[in-house]
Amino acid sequence: MQDRFTIRNKLAMALSLAAVLAGCSTTTTPGSKGVSPLVAAANEEAAATMRIDNLFAAEGTTQQTELPTGNATYEGLVHGDTGGGSGPDLEYYADLTLEVDFDTDGITGTVDNVRTDLGGFITPSGSAPVTGSVSMAPGDAELSFAATGTLTGVDRTATYDLNADGDFIGDTAQAARGTHTTDFIWTAGPDTGDTSWSDGDWLAEQ
Repeated sequence: MQDRFTIRNKLAMALSLAAVLAGCSTTTTPGSKGVSPLVAAANEEAAATMRIDNLFAAEGTTQQTELPTGNATYEGLVHGDTGGGSGPDLEYYADLTLEVDFDTDGITGTVDNVRTDLGGFITPSGSAPVTGSVSMAPGDAELSFAATGTLTGVDRTATYDLNADGDFIGDTAQAARGTHTTDFIWTAGPDTGDTSWSDGDWLAEQ
């Protein structure tokens, strides 16, 4: 098995592949009859990926000197699909909200509405508060954030632990995207004491 960090380094390639797949996807209204939560989320992600790719093609990555002032709200998705760990493999999507204060470089927000492909944990309840910061380094404007919370399914409970980083996109930081590592640390259910990780990418738009 490839180690986790080798796999994570390949996630940038996955972002490029997502752009290709986005061009082949059709838009489906989330929650529409006959569409599973994961399929609806995948369609939503593909559409957002296309928009951000178009923004990147037109304006590129945000430079530190281009960052706005004041506050901005970003909404998007977290997608985890590279599995491993001692627990069961799982793919997941979650809604992501980032509240960025460009004056203090602080980031807050929430990861919620988690949906997975793991039985007994398809739509667990719970959320994870976000804390993070905007990098002060010169060059591309970067950000990093973490989120930890408790998710409870039908017969499984896990501590959700996400660590993410990425770049702002556009001349005025209209969007952001990057990669993440995620641990599901099982605290109740058949895999108590084990950990499943589901790494992948995230994106968000104003």
